[in-house]
Amino acid sequence: MQMLAMSWGQGLRLTAAGTSYSVAYVTAKTTPCNLSPVIDPATGQAFSVTLENNVTLAGGPTSIDTLGRPVNGAALITTNTTYTLTAGASTWSVVVSPITGFVAVSSP
Repeated sequence: MQMLAMSWGQGLRLTAAGTSYSVAYVTAKTTPCNLSPVIDPATGQAFSVTLENNVTLAGGPTSIDTLGRPVNGAALITTNTTYTLTAGASTWSVVVSPITGFVAVSSP
């Protein structure tokens, strides 16, 4: 998502929805930047992923600006953004760092 935002010069937003997540443009423009979810250039399909093996994903939306930085509106985020992956009794934290957008996965 970060690479696509920078390559396309378009802000992108990841939205978690329980057993899936999708990537869309932050602000719809004209074709082809008006699709939601965006088209994943690696697959040619909508950038919408259904998680397998009863895995769920929880967390608010995360936006990436055209420089690949996590943002909230026009402001850079200043704290980590955390998502939670759950599969049965196992849980993992997915943490997006401010400024760099670096993602780290760990089990609590």
